[in-house]
Amino acid sequence: MMSKANNLFDKLAAIVGADHVLGEEKIALRSPGWCENSQRAHLLVRPSTTEELAQVARIAHANRIVMVPQGGLTGLVDATATEADNLIVSFERFDKIIRVDPVQGVLVAGTGVTLAAAHAAAAEHGLMLGVDIPSRDSCTLGGIVSTNAGGIRVIRYGMTRENVLGLTAVLADGTVVDAANTLMKNNAGYDLKHLFIGSEGTLGLVTEVVFKLFPKPVREHTALVAADSVDDLLTVLTRCRQQLGASLLSFEGLWEDYYVKKTQAAGIRAPIDKAYPVYAIIECGVWRAGDNVNPLEETLSTVLEEGLIVDAVLSSSEAERREIWDIRENGEPLRKYGRHIQSFDVSFELPDIAPFVKRLREAMAEQWPDKLVFVFGHLGDGNLHITLSNNDEEHARRHDFESVVYQVTAEFNNSSVSAEHGIGLEKKAFLPSSRSADQLDVMQRVRSALVPDATLNPGKIF
Repeated sequence: MMSKANNLFDKLAAIVGADHVLGEEKIALRSPGWCENSQRAHLLVRPSTTEELAQVARIAHANRIVMVPQGGLTGLVDATATEADNLIVSFERFDKIIRVDPVQGVLVAGTGVTLAAAHAAAAEHGLMLGVDIPSRDSCTLGGIVSTNAGGIRVIRYGMTRENVLGLTAVLADGTVVDAANTLMKNNAGYDLKHLFIGSEGTLGLVTEVVFKLFPKPVREHTALVAADSVDDLLTVLTRCRQQLGASLLSFEGLWEDYYVKKTQAAGIRAPIDKAYPVYAIIECGVWRAGDNVNPLEETLSTVLEEGLIVDAVLSSSEAERREIWDIRENGEPLRKYGRHIQSFDVSFELPDIAPFVKRLREAMAEQWPDKLVFVFGHLGDGNLHITLSNNDEEHARRHDFESVVYQVTAEFNNSSVSAEHGIGLEKKAFLPSSRSADQLDVMQRVRSALVPDATLNPGKIF
């Protein structure tokens, strides 16, 4: 067995260099990220080009070795978990911005590039990516593509799927699928990129991606508002869509317990210092440098007069804007209530959001009367995040909480157990509540056609 492992090490080292093949001892020193079992494999390889990865895949395929792709390790569904005999494929050396074309409006980059780095490269040309998520400093473009990530601006720019023009992927047998399209219109046959976006590394390993770029606003106007009900906020959302149009960038919801407990735990000043049932962060952009009108202020004045909101704070500086967004994005203060954070990511039609939250709280209280249930999320696109702060004993039985959350989710038609985080290991038992048997069968057939020996990230999704 040792001889076989050494032989594999030597073959991989011949492709990428000995410094870029890590054994068990060095892997153990690496951070597991958000997946506790991400570093259990005894071998890790760090290719830097598509051709190197193709050669690695051919060796793994010939020896029936399971490959598990890893990027920034910020995923929340255990899609990067490994076993001892797996081969981790790290994309950390695919970290180059290949091309930024301001005329065509595209960014071409390796999938190991962080989202923040991609935004910085685009910003040099007055442009930006439409995808933005709180883990931007550590998440990679590959992870974003593999999970079809959403984020805080889906209401304006859509999910990752709507933002990717093309990509290059390596199949399990080393075949390179060069679908790195940069054309806005290319209707020549099947658009193969969609096979890989959201597939969590189970169909192919993406090495290069082409993102659409958009003009970066010269200024963002941000407000925190409070309301007496979710229904009132949804009416505010309708008003914002009508009056702000395409300038509406974000509409995020924060329920009372999340807002109050979060600001208390963080020891920060609450911009609105009174507790209300629900809050929202609303942001719009301005693209003309000389335009000093704040369209968000005008809209909020209208809904305030109508009684749809009961309080509002508008940021007057970038520092104040960041203070508002930190309440939404910084999850660490919730560890004050339990050092293990358990996150859920579900979606609904907008009218079902308030009934779901009410029903979930009732179901949780039936079994755990004192359990804090934090609710927040992308209210504008129907995506809620449920967060539990668990102690060690609760962490050990976290699957009990999963059952309740997903059972309640399934009570609502057109709901999903995964809005943007993916399925991984964590949610695969609950996937049938969001996808029909026929859909799952077709997914399995696609998987079997591309990876008949199931050597790419097996056990994930299915």
